[in-house]
Amino acid sequence: MKEETRFAFVTLISWLMACLIEILMQVQIGTSLLSGAIWGRIILMTILEAVIIIAKYTQTMLASYGTIIVMLYFGVLSLGGILQVSARFSGLGILTQLIGVVGVMTALTGIVDGFNQRTKAHEARWRKKHK
Repeated sequence: MKEETRFAFVTLISWLMACLIEILMQVQIGTSLLSGAIWGRIILMTILEAVIIIAKYTQTMLASYGTIIVMLYFGVLSLGGILQVSARFSGLGILTQLIGVVGVMTALTGIVDGFNQRTKAHEARWRKKHK
């Protein structure tokens, strides 16, 4: 699988898990699914995901830092779903924890991708400078 395709896949999965955690946690506290509290954050997460995917495909210099920051955000959100779920052994609680674990793992993969992007950018700049 190409690096950009794998990156987009990991980012998409991490985004999806973070959105699901957001919805499940808001449902847990009784917020309506049509509430602006839910959809505002989902729109923000969607914009962040689109920005880092576009930055990766265009090979911008700050793509690696954006990737690391956004994946940290998605990872913390997923970790919050694991830690803050009530009724842990109910069906919804187990589903939330499972989604949270998948979200944290994909966010960690995205963070590693961000560090790899940064390393490649430094190597390319160093080679260009020292030729």
